[in-house]
Amino acid sequence: LAAATAPISVDDGVLTVGATSGPWGAQATFLQAEILRKADEALGGGALASVRVVVRNPS
Repeated sequence: LAAATAPISVDDGVLTVGATSGPWGAQATFLQAEILRKADEALGGGALASVRVVVRNPS
């Protein structure tokens, strides 16, 4: 999952994660709670409220 996704931005407590394809986006969406927990821990806790997953073409 880490190879196919990347953080794009954090805005108003929402972490936007980009995925390289629809299936990877679906997997990231399925794991939103875990992604949110780990990212929030890395940022010190309380910084994030939700995760938004978007599919982007790899650059």
